[in-house]
Amino acid sequence: MDGLVSNSHYAQHLAEQLRRADRALEQTDYDSLLIASGGLRYQFLDDNPFPYRPNPLFRSWIPEVSSNDCWIAYKPGQTPTLIYHQPADYWHQVPSDPAGEWTNHFQVVVSRRR
Repeated sequence: MDGLVSNSHYAQHLAEQLRRADRALEQTDYDSLLIASGGLRYQFLDDNPFPYRPNPLFRSWIPEVSSNDCWIAYKPGQTPTLIYHQPADYWHQVPSDPAGEWTNHFQVVVSRRR
C-alpha cells in the first residue's frame, strides 16, 4: 500500500478520472488536458514560503507528491505524464523521486529547471 491508497483502489480511481477527462475533452473539442500542482507563495521580502498545498484537482489524480510546480499532461488513449519538478538546488532541500505503485500508471518526466 502507498500510505492509505492500495494499488487496486488507485487503479480504479484513476480509470474513473481518465473516463471523466475523456468525456470532458470530447464534449469541449479539446485534444489534451494539463493540470498544474500549483507553486510556492512567498510573503513580500521573505525567502520562506507559506506551507505548500497542492491544487486539489492535481491531488485527485496523484495521491502523494510533495513537490511544487508539477504538471499532469493527458491525451485520451495515452498514458498520463507526470512532469515532476525536482530542481537542482544547493540551498533548498530537493524533493525526493516520486515513489509508490501509483507511479506505474504514469510516464514520469523529471524537470530540473528552476
